Amino acid sequence: MGTDTVITLFDELDQDWSRQMARGEGARALTGWRQREPRLGGFDSVQQLMRFLGDRRQDPEDQSDVLLSLLEIGRGDALALRLVLQRFVPALKRIASWDVPFTQPDWNARVVSAAYDVIASYPVEDRPRAVSVNIVWDIRKRLFSELDSHRCTQAELLGDLPENVFVAPDPSQAVEAAAMLRWAVRRARVAPKDAFLIAVTRVAGVPLTEVAAKEGVPCTRLRQQRLRVERQMRRVLSAA
Repeated sequence: MGTDTVITLFDELDQDWSRQMARGEGARALTGWRQREPRLGGFDSVQQLMRFLGDRRQDPEDQSDVLLSLLEIGRGDALALRLVLQRFVPALKRIASWDVPFTQPDWNARVVSAAYDVIASYPVEDRPRAVSVNIVWDIRKRLFSELDSHRCTQAELLGDLPENVFVAPDPSQAVEAAAMLRWAVRRARVAPKDAFLIAVTRVAGVPLTEVAAKEGVPCTRLRQQRLRVERQMRRVLSAA
């Protein structure tokens, strides 16, 4: 019995790019780009251009000049921006492998969105050197900021909650809460049984009294246990 292949957003980007090139969109666009930007005159095909941008043996300053040309053209040409985005897909895949408190499809979408925003708004006049490094660094900074904001929100969420308030009142939040608990087990040294307690009472909404009765332990003990773990998670999330 075969295993189903999961198609990621990056696979879709690669497939979309291949379709555009197969239709000749890149070749037609390159003809116009070469007329506008002399720095693109030495490239006979988009494939040659992409190989040049991804080749670490090339002079970084020459690569920066070519990227600057594409970014300038991209202010009025979506395909030029799409080409630059495709150039950075390998780096985006590495960023997508970070250990984060999001589902993988959600995190992939955040990574690609941040990359497109950085590329579309790159200050060509102010930062003409080390363009590849700057773009990757700007993407990482945006995502670090997003993670910090998310973790602060989650840390507040894990405060001293009333007994009848649940972390996840709807399915989408439940998925996010489950991802955060998996992260807590891996990174915050939260025991699986403690994560299960939080999932059952905070996410699924089972009253703590029912859990205590089923396990045959005092409710106050479970409440103290849960509070200790939530404070531990809050400290780790705030410091991350």
